[in-house]
Amino acid sequence: MTSDILYALTSSHARARLLEYFTNFQGEVQFRELQRNLSINPRQLTLQLKKLKEINFIHERTEGKRKFYCANIHTSYFSPLQQFVKSLKVDHGEWFRWERAGTIHHLYIVLEAAMRPMYEYFRLSWPLTLIIFKGENALWCNRMEDLSHLGEKIIQWYQQTNVKKYNDDIQTQTKKLERVYFSIQSADVPKLPIKQLGNLYQELHDEYTRWFALLWTTEPVAIRAEEVLKMELKDASEREFALLTSTTHVSFTQEIEDSLQAIVSALRRTHGSPHDPRILAMIDAFQQNYFWMHNNYFETKVLQREHIILEIKKRLMAPVTEGGYAHVASAQKLALMEKLRLGAHTRALIEISDHFIYLQD
Repeated sequence: MTSDILYALTSSHARARLLEYFTNFQGEVQFRELQRNLSINPRQLTLQLKKLKEINFIHERTEGKRKFYCANIHTSYFSPLQQFVKSLKVDHGEWFRWERAGTIHHLYIVLEAAMRPMYEYFRLSWPLTLIIFKGENALWCNRMEDLSHLGEKIIQWYQQTNVKKYNDDIQTQTKKLERVYFSIQSADVPKLPIKQLGNLYQELHDEYTRWFALLWTTEPVAIRAEEVLKMELKDASEREFALLTSTTHVSFTQEIEDSLQAIVSALRRTHGSPHDPRILAMIDAFQQNYFWMHNNYFETKVLQREHIILEIKKRLMAPVTEGGYAHVASAQKLALMEKLRLGAHTRALIEISDHFIYLQD
């Protein structure tokens, strides 16, 4: 994990290894020994040592034909860098890692929501976060221990608070965000005066961060709930554990799939064409509701009618599947909890996990 993050920062495996080595070893080391210890080819090692020497990170000493190197512990950034590297020296499994295409602006505003806006509502905020940008990709890292601790605090908060109010607040904030969206949609943005445009953006920023703050609970709760349930359900099979930790709600993802499947079912019943007026009306309604479904942290995409028709054609060629997963899963989950004779505490945690998995989606 340490080398992974340093590589993302330096774009060089060799330089990442050297940084890790010299922040942990302040003695003097000969070139051949360094090459042997780090398994870096001599040419690459020479190049990277030269770069580190240029930024005054290492000292070089020559003795005959031999060269020796040591860290410059007196440079202003050595101590902070050493502490940073030490903070990364944990097992890979102890880090939460999320990596995908993303821009600084998209992810910064999301992380901003996890700070003051989240604290204002929960009196809790997101832990230390590393976001490393490299080209079009972003690597988001948190210590699992930190997320688990936050998850425990949120679960305690959830058990002691008015759950209905929390859910109502999510809906209220969602409506506020929607109103801003409709304001933007109805405005002639390119012609807005700078001040008015700035005010509109600020309104979007404020409502979005307040909305996202309410949902920053999901990942920590999922992590902590899974940890606790693994201990309490140690005798359950993998299949049983998966069922108990799955959501029984109709997720947004499932809602989208069901809406698309409804169009497919209508086509199958009528043996019609995706271009029939009635089917096109259903497609346009789907587009109106879910035009945003392919947005991400790197770019925005408006779902086009042609793409929906292509998806429908793919599903027409696939086997017919039955719906009602949420209802079936709920019944199976209840039956399994009865079978395992789970206590009130475990049942409550499963219900909390179920709710937050739904919010996560």
